[in-house]
Amino acid sequence: MQCEKREVARNGVCENPTIVHAGLKDEDLETLALIERVYDATAGLIHWQRVTDGISEALGGTSALLYVRQPSDTRPGHRFVAGRNPELAIRRVDRFIAATAACESTLESVASGFAAPADVCDEPSLGHFAAATDGRPVVAWFVFRSEGEPPFTPAERALLERLVPHLDRAYEITHAFLNVRREGLALAEVMDRLPAGILLLDESGRVVFANHSAHRILARSDGLGLVRGMLHADDAESDVALQRCVSEVLTAPPGSKAGGMAIVPRSTEPVPYPISVSRLLPGEPIRFAVAAAIVNDPDSGAEPAAELMRGLHGLTPAEAELVGILARGHSMEEAAEYRGVSIHTARSQLKQIFQKTGTSRQGDLMQLVLGCFVPMVDEG
Repeated sequence: MQCEKREVARNGVCENPTIVHAGLKDEDLETLALIERVYDATAGLIHWQRVTDGISEALGGTSALLYVRQPSDTRPGHRFVAGRNPELAIRRVDRFIAATAACESTLESVASGFAAPADVCDEPSLGHFAAATDGRPVVAWFVFRSEGEPPFTPAERALLERLVPHLDRAYEITHAFLNVRREGLALAEVMDRLPAGILLLDESGRVVFANHSAHRILARSDGLGLVRGMLHADDAESDVALQRCVSEVLTAPPGSKAGGMAIVPRSTEPVPYPISVSRLLPGEPIRFAVAAAIVNDPDSGAEPAAELMRGLHGLTPAEAELVGILARGHSMEEAAEYRGVSIHTARSQLKQIFQKTGTSRQGDLMQLVLGCFVPMVDEG
């Protein structure tokens, strides 16, 4: 037989030498090895096949089947089968699952340990349910003896009962892990739909997460990049301003509204990268992130949400246009020239914008604008 790297074969069973204790009987060692296999399976559903194999081997090759379904999933669950007659085991369990779909009491009668489930077969069989919703099995183990084979012995039943709390706990861990993973994937999907580059920074300033737009910006190597995992601008003066901004945010107390704005010029395009850096609110961190850097990508084809700002804060069309031009990294002088107004008029409009948005500086205004990007489906 072939065992894992850290295991050794002992009496036909793969064991981990680290769990061998003096004074334990061989059957106790086999049980400990099987329990460790149960907890190893919490790393992912695919590893439950080894648990099913182990239960079958411990019962002398008895047919064993594990059924797992996510509580919120309406699709058929996963089946892991081992033993001499896997096809028959699948047919029996499918019949039992269908029979229990409208009979919650059937599940309750076998929920405390391994017992003989009804409606499976007339031959010796045992089943255990770790969880059920609306009378439907979520996770269950079944072991079968074929026709003519002896019933389960007291020792075999005792082995299965010793596994029950570990099987239940391992499923709870697996379920919690899958939920966290799904939440993480959902958050990543949302951030990948944003046209702005989102970079999350840890306490040392290292980038621990970058969305799709951020990867696209960094791949250009045009004015902005990572140096030893940290965000840096190619232009020395701009980099000093960027690092000062990041440092102020990272050293601010958790939960503070610390933030700042930096403009990073590009070598190939006239429009720079406006970068907003802010402290994340306290809560469950994503990969130890404590701060976020939002990079407006002028090449994405997505306009900063000037119209959204207009609706939220009651800006006039002229004021919304000015906000959009500034958010793309242009100066007040360039904005005034582009719109064909005097710098005095542009500054007067900016004061009105400050009043309506509750800001007092251009950097605060840009942070507000960059936080109002509307999610979009990435075409690339």
